[in-house]
Amino acid sequence: TLAAVYWNYFAGATDEFKARYGYKEGGIGYPGTDTLSTIGYDYPNGAFIVPAGSLGFSVTVFTCCAVTCIGVLVYRRIAFGCELGGPSTPAYFTAFFLTLLWLVYVTLSGLEIYGFIEMTLPGAR
Repeated sequence: TLAAVYWNYFAGATDEFKARYGYKEGGIGYPGTDTLSTIGYDYPNGAFIVPAGSLGFSVTVFTCCAVTCIGVLVYRRIAFGCELGGPSTPAYFTAFFLTLLWLVYVTLSGLEIYGFIEMTLPGAR
C-alpha cells in the first residue's frame, strides 16, 4: 500500500515508533522498552500499523453499506431495467443515496477511530 511505501522509503522508524513498538539498535540487542510487541524488531525501519480493534468496526460498517448498495442496484435493475442511468429523477436520487452511504461509512469509521464511538464485542475485554 501507499502507507507501507511511505514508511519504508521516506519516514523510517521515528522515536515514537521505537518507544511504542520496540527497536533493535544496530540490528542486535534489545533496548529497555515497556512494550511486549515484536513489531519494532521485525521492522527496524518502521512500519504502517493498523490496530486490530479499529479494523473490525470499519469492516462491519463497510459491509452494511456494501450490502445496502447492492440492494439498491438490484432494486434499480428490477424497477427500471438498469443499475445506472435510466429516468433522471431516480438516477439523481440513487446518486445522492450512494454518496450518503459513503459519508456514513467515512463518518462512523472516523468517529470510532477518534474515540467518539466505542465498539465492544461480546467476550472482549
